[in-house]
Amino acid sequence: RESWQRAVQNTGDIPALEAERAILRLMSAVEEEWNKPGGRAATVQINGIGIDLSDLQNDVRAPGPDPDATAADGDANDGGASSGLLRTGGWPFRANEHDAVRHLGREMLLQCLRVRGWRVDQSVQVALRFMRFRRNADWSLYFRARDVLRPLRTGMASLLPGRDRFGRAMIYVKPRFLDPALCPVEYFQQSACYCIQEANRDPVVQSKGVVIVVDTSGTGLMTLGNYTYEDLRRGALMFNCYPSRVRHTYIVHASGTMYASVKAILAMMRPVTRAKVTFVSEDLSELHEAIDPKLLPPEMGGVDGYDEWWQKYVDERLSAEGREQREVAEGGGGSNGSPALPPPVERPRRRSTARSRSLERTPPPLEERGGDGSTGLPLPGL
Repeated sequence: RESWQRAVQNTGDIPALEAERAILRLMSAVEEEWNKPGGRAATVQINGIGIDLSDLQNDVRAPGPDPDATAADGDANDGGASSGLLRTGGWPFRANEHDAVRHLGREMLLQCLRVRGWRVDQSVQVALRFMRFRRNADWSLYFRARDVLRPLRTGMASLLPGRDRFGRAMIYVKPRFLDPALCPVEYFQQSACYCIQEANRDPVVQSKGVVIVVDTSGTGLMTLGNYTYEDLRRGALMFNCYPSRVRHTYIVHASGTMYASVKAILAMMRPVTRAKVTFVSEDLSELHEAIDPKLLPPEMGGVDGYDEWWQKYVDERLSAEGREQREVAEGGGGSNGSPALPPPVERPRRRSTARSRSLERTPPPLEERGGDGSTGLPLPGL
């Protein structure tokens, strides 16, 4: 029991057999809730409050191809997807909603379990909240870099290299780069979700969580004019409905107007939520206590080269996705440009009790035995 507790505390993992059992229990429980009447309702529970998920979709038409897309982008985006927009995305299970849970994939089920400390009953609600949000927003279960390439290139939402002093991943947000003339606000929000999806590929991050650094320089109340009512609701819910732990938010370079506006919003939230938001002073001391300045860009008191690092990171993800797409096509899996889904989680075939006992009693073949008739295998405990 002590080793199990240490494993959960340090890495978020438990012994493999227990993990597999937890995955199957979680999948069965989520399937039962999802497929019962009202299981796909457009309502989720957040902090004990029922939140309506309807009206999350915008009736917007995607812009045309990106004139600034590079040749490398086009190679990674076979099928003319060089615009870097989610052309073929959306909720992929309209025809058969029953398949949605199985296509969450083993890694996402594990992520839900790690986020909730391997408590299956709480993980069920995490998974359902994620699926209901994506279904009602008409988003895919997963995003690729090619799906949100154009907003990713702007750097409005990006990842910071490495981890903070507590081992948490870091997401860097610069609202001033949100330009509705480039692509709809919803696509910028999808790029932010892509960043938190990428950060949580690390099992340690799933347990320790992420921090968000928001650079509000150049951002004022006029920025809110870029958002519709649906955009504001979607932005407020998309992180709450993703299986991740947002441990802290640092707001940097906040003007007096921005400070007052955020404070007014925080006043309506729970004290535990308010405690997770820090307004960083001009000397950036609060930020540097949590994050090594060497991992920050110059405007955060860090070093040069961050923008180049981020563009290189996006290029590497595009190349990796291109390789995966070619491997799927060569394997006969086909490729229609739609976001890839993980293979469905298969239930293990149950063996009858009588059959299992018979196999346990069956002695090994003679050629596998030692000279003294033993099996030659070490005894338990040796």
